[in-house]
Amino acid sequence: MIEPLLARLSTQITLVVGKGGVGKSTTAGAIALARADRGERIHLISTDPAHSLTDLFEGQAATCNENLELEEFAAAPYAEVFFRRMRAPLVTLIERGTYLEESDARAFLDLSVPGIDEVMAALRLVELLREQKSVVVDTAPTGHTLRLLDSAVVLRSWVRAGRAMAAKAGAVAEQLLHQPVRFEAEAVLDDIERYADELEARVLRGGAFVIVTRHGHVTRAETDRIQRELLQRGARGAAIITDYATSPAEHLFVAPRISPATGCAALRSWARGLQRESSPRAGASATTSVGSAAAWITKSHTRLIWLAGKGGVGKSTCAAAVAALLADTRRVCIVSTDPAGSLSEVYGISVSEQGTMLGERLLARQIDATAQLDRMRTEYRAHVERVFTSLGLATSARLDRRVIEALFDFAPPGIDEIIALVEIMERAADFDVTIIDSAPTGHFLRLLEMPDIALQWVHALMRLLVKTHALANLDGLGEDLLAFSKRLRQLKLDLSARDTTAVFVVTLPEPMVNAETRRLCDALERAHIPVAAIILNRADAPRAHELSAALPGHRALRVPDAGDEIIGTLALRKFVNQWEIVGE
Repeated sequence: MIEPLLARLSTQITLVVGKGGVGKSTTAGAIALARADRGERIHLISTDPAHSLTDLFEGQAATCNENLELEEFAAAPYAEVFFRRMRAPLVTLIERGTYLEESDARAFLDLSVPGIDEVMAALRLVELLREQKSVVVDTAPTGHTLRLLDSAVVLRSWVRAGRAMAAKAGAVAEQLLHQPVRFEAEAVLDDIERYADELEARVLRGGAFVIVTRHGHVTRAETDRIQRELLQRGARGAAIITDYATSPAEHLFVAPRISPATGCAALRSWARGLQRESSPRAGASATTSVGSAAAWITKSHTRLIWLAGKGGVGKSTCAAAVAALLADTRRVCIVSTDPAGSLSEVYGISVSEQGTMLGERLLARQIDATAQLDRMRTEYRAHVERVFTSLGLATSARLDRRVIEALFDFAPPGIDEIIALVEIMERAADFDVTIIDSAPTGHFLRLLEMPDIALQWVHALMRLLVKTHALANLDGLGEDLLAFSKRLRQLKLDLSARDTTAVFVVTLPEPMVNAETRRLCDALERAHIPVAAIILNRADAPRAHELSAALPGHRALRVPDAGDEIIGTLALRKFVNQWEIVGE
């Protein structure tokens, strides 16, 4: 029964976290519904850009219980409303603190809004707590949930940039008026700082975190990682929900498998079946060969292959298997752009950011996008410091220098991922094939939108530096920004090049996953990005043919259920040779 679990969730906000595909939405939905059935008013919110709550409740959450309020959070419209009252005073501050025209200041500020999913979701959670609501959160997969929890860092970077501009503008105004001046935007900065403080106090340290996991070494490794990350941030781990147990424990609960997996009755059945001890489950299905997928993949001459899909569908394993196959005859680089990547667990060896050789022709990399952004920021500030020092202005022009340095802090959230992707593409020329194990659906689609946003940001930054008369002296920086701009334009071309780029969409034979797969394929089609094949992971032959028929126009590859213990290149090569073509 779910009552012992609910007893551990006494805080105002419960966050259900874990690797994609482990059952977070089901767990969050069942917890929220059980609490609503007890008479509590519950606000159930999904912060994952690839929402599943509507699918989970079959579009009928309101009929389950009138105490249950459901929200699939949309970052873009929320950001527009949030910034509406702040935009005018901030634009004025940027204009006066950087000598910019209003149109330039407004354009630069607006670039901070796209790609801002995690920060806006964090602000929304604070807002719900201010409204005294009891909140259950169905979070995005691990890496992006950790970014949400770290959103206070982003908010404070905005505040620092704004304070630097306020200091500059205030110094100029005080010279003219002979008295201190406080700008309207400084109250806005105070408000943003309060959001950061409440996020850390009420969500990060005040929330109850339920970690969802399941059997399998890759998932177990990520569960250990998120436990460490939460502990380092001072968060409280209230419970672990799993599909197996090694020994009874006060905080450990074992979830039942339910069929059907959606609807109010199913969620109540899940809650009734929750217990404290169970046994691991495993299984495999028979296969019937209808065509070798490995042979077809080997014949492909694509130079850039993306593996995309909902979290937990097996992207990393499938990407590693394709890499192991192609490395028999080609130079292959496999790269994970997922902040919570699993290549180390799949290959059974630590994979570094710079690259780990796994064979004569196979290099694996785990990208640290935040570190790459930090390096770019450090180089930017070093440029600024060198120029001001060479001009003898290190002390006398301190406020001007702070303003120019602060311009970088207005970079749009998500810029780190695109900087990392540009670096990946630069190194792609050294290999015959580059395979990208991407972040889950919502964040993968955001990444595809980022080249345009990043290009606008670089151009805006260069315009601002010109108008502050800094770029004339920062010649090396100007060359770096111009070169980065050219690489972004090339990246846009590479992503839609059908002769060199292909996306493999990985899915599972589960209703909520299938719904998200269809949405992903539609989004890729709208973006003019070619889908090479749908990989039907852990599917028996009848279900694979059914799924293939539901996704017409796409080649379908069936991957049998090989369990969760595929580790190392030899096992991966054997695994990929079991894949079959089941549809065109």
